[in-house]
Amino acid sequence: MEPTLLAGLRRAVEKDPTDPEAWRDLAVFLERSGGDRAALEDAAWRLVYAWPTSHEGYDMLGRLFAGTPRGEAFAELASEKLLFDPENPYGAGVRAPKERPPEVAQELEPHLLIHRLHIAGPDEIEREVVDRILARAEECGRLLCGALVCFAHDLVPEAGGTLAARALALLGEIGQPDYLGIATPYLNYDEGDIGDHADWAFRRIASRRPAEALDRMRLIAAIGDAGKVADMAEQIAFVPDVPGRAEALLGLMSRLAEFSPDEREMVLLAMLTTATLLEGKHSPLAGRIRAEHAADLSRRAQAQFRKVEADLIKLGPYVAGEEEYDVYDMVCDGFELEDEELPYVRETPKIGRNDPCWCGSGKKYKKCHLAGDEARD
Repeated sequence: MEPTLLAGLRRAVEKDPTDPEAWRDLAVFLERSGGDRAALEDAAWRLVYAWPTSHEGYDMLGRLFAGTPRGEAFAELASEKLLFDPENPYGAGVRAPKERPPEVAQELEPHLLIHRLHIAGPDEIEREVVDRILARAEECGRLLCGALVCFAHDLVPEAGGTLAARALALLGEIGQPDYLGIATPYLNYDEGDIGDHADWAFRRIASRRPAEALDRMRLIAAIGDAGKVADMAEQIAFVPDVPGRAEALLGLMSRLAEFSPDEREMVLLAMLTTATLLEGKHSPLAGRIRAEHAADLSRRAQAQFRKVEADLIKLGPYVAGEEEYDVYDMVCDGFELEDEELPYVRETPKIGRNDPCWCGSGKKYKKCHLAGDEARD
């Protein structure tokens, strides 16, 4: 029975190497069965990076290295995480901090920094924390990716939204084009500040590594659903002018036949908006898209786009530049949480970036008139 169960657990992590619960199940089985220590240590580390907000992986490492300064350090961090866990019915006594050997302190630092980011909740974060995370970009990047996966799996019940938002901004600042795939599902996230932070991360990576970002966007669009294709069409507008940008936008038309009429219309409207942003009035790109796919745009959709187009033309072609906010603005500032008991009422009406646009197009404000309104302001 045990070999069969172990084989099933291994298949689960092979099927989805980012699944936190699959790694937890495998690591627990290996520890309880007294299996190969090397395999157990590997699974425990995988669990730590897949589920960095949980105490379980760190607790397991503490047991693996028991009796050593390294084991004590991991056990202490596990205890702190358990104390913070809202589902822990017993609480836990946090071990008093100790002086650690330099190599242990160095190894533990990225894990302590992400834990600090998590327990901060909506409160402000010191700039020093951001600097230290960026100085350990490789290790912290892996942990931040794990935190986002955990948030998607609903495994971060306490302060999860603020952790996810900050993780996205930090990944954007670290700047690996591969992180675009991790940020994509959050571009249209409606709750809190997560969508804005994903959008900022996209633009930040694209501004510094435009050619690689464009390649990654092509890949995301090639395998994604219609929503992701539309998202990539919109994000291409904010890539600096590099060879292949126009071709990447037009290349999205190759996916249209796979989608429903409504989905095709959504993608085409995103493409037309980007073409007009990039080229302004009489955009050759927009003209080609319309010429090849006029039949896929309803009269209502064409009317909606004409309204948007008129405003975009007034602004002239968009030129990608530095973001107005830096990583410290996105991460260090505190977050406002909505009161769950009483509705929040503004003194003056304000359109949120993810609210329906005032023009009635049905698109989100940030993907319709926001750029024009900000430019006028």
